[in-house]
Amino acid sequence: EVLKCGKRHKLKHCVVYQLPAEHNKYCIIISKKINKKAVVRNRIRRQAAMHIGEVFRKKQLGHLVVRVVNDRLSTEFKGELLTCCA
Repeated sequence: EVLKCGKRHKLKHCVVYQLPAEHNKYCIIISKKINKKAVVRNRIRRQAAMHIGEVFRKKQLGHLVVRVVNDRLSTEFKGELLTCCA
């Protein structure tokens, strides 16, 4: 539903799909093409989840699907997420 009807935002290291809703929910998608090692993919997933949690405490964004496109999730991700989903 979010991928079909949501608004797409292209960021530096990921693509964010946003669908306005009453409750905040998120999903992080990391393909094996990003890195074959599950340890690395899980580290990226945890970093993204930490940043998204901080943003959710400040704003009501609705449903988010974050598709990571490379293995360098930057520290600018939180700022980019706040500006694109404003």
